[in-house]
Amino acid sequence: MVSYWKQGNANEPDGVQTMMKSSFILETQELGRRLENRWIWKDLNLKVEAGSRIVLKGPTGSGKTLLLRVLAGLENPDHGKVFFQDRDQNQWKMPEYRTQVALLPQRPAFQEGSVEQNWRMPFDFRERSNQHFDSSRFKPWLEMLELSTDFARKQTAELSGGERQLAALLRMLQFDPHLLLLDEPASALDESKSKKMEELLNDWQKQVPGRTWIWVSHDSRQAERVGDEVLELGAVS
Repeated sequence: MVSYWKQGNANEPDGVQTMMKSSFILETQELGRRLENRWIWKDLNLKVEAGSRIVLKGPTGSGKTLLLRVLAGLENPDHGKVFFQDRDQNQWKMPEYRTQVALLPQRPAFQEGSVEQNWRMPFDFRERSNQHFDSSRFKPWLEMLELSTDFARKQTAELSGGERQLAALLRMLQFDPHLLLLDEPASALDESKSKKMEELLNDWQKQVPGRTWIWVSHDSRQAERVGDEVLELGAVS
C-alpha cells in the first residue's frame, strides 16, 4: 500500500492519492517493482507539483531507496512509466536527465584526490564540455554549512561520513538540478550540521521557483521541518 497526505492532516487516506494541483514536475503511471517473487511496490501513480517538499517514509524493506533510484533513472521499473517535465524518462538522454533529477545516496562515492578535484571531475565528461567549473559558487554554501574554505582541499579519503554527504550535496547543487532525490542525506550528520544543511537546501529552493525535493528521513522532527507532504510506502505482497 502507498499513502500520500499533507503534513499535519489527521485524516490520512488509504491507497494512492494524487495532489490536485496544476503544474507537475514528475509523474508516475502504474509504477511497480519486484524483488524475486514479491512486489516491493506497485500501481504507484504520483503527481508531484513543481516546488513540492515531499518526505518519503516507510519501514525497512519497503523500497524507499529503490524508488528513488527508479525515479533517478538508475534502476528500471518492472511495470509502469516515469515522466519528468511531461516527457517519458526513456526519451531523455540520461546524462541530461540525471543533471536535472539528482540523487544523493546515503553513502556517496568519490574518487581519490581532494574534494575540489572531485567537484571538478564531472566537467571532464563530454556532455558537459560546454560548461565550466566555478569555484566561487561554493563559497556561500560552505559559509552556510560553517565549513572553512580549506574543506575543498581535504582529501576524500580523510572525510568523515557526514563530510562526504555534504561534499556530495555541493557537487550536485553546482549543476542546478530541478528535482533532488535525497536518501537520508543527514544520516551521518550531528543535529547542528543537519540543520545547517536544511537551511542551505531551503535557501536553494527559494532561489528558483519550482525547485523540488523528495527526502527520505527517519527523523520525525526533521520530516516535519523539511516536508509539506508525505509519501509513505508500505508492505505489498
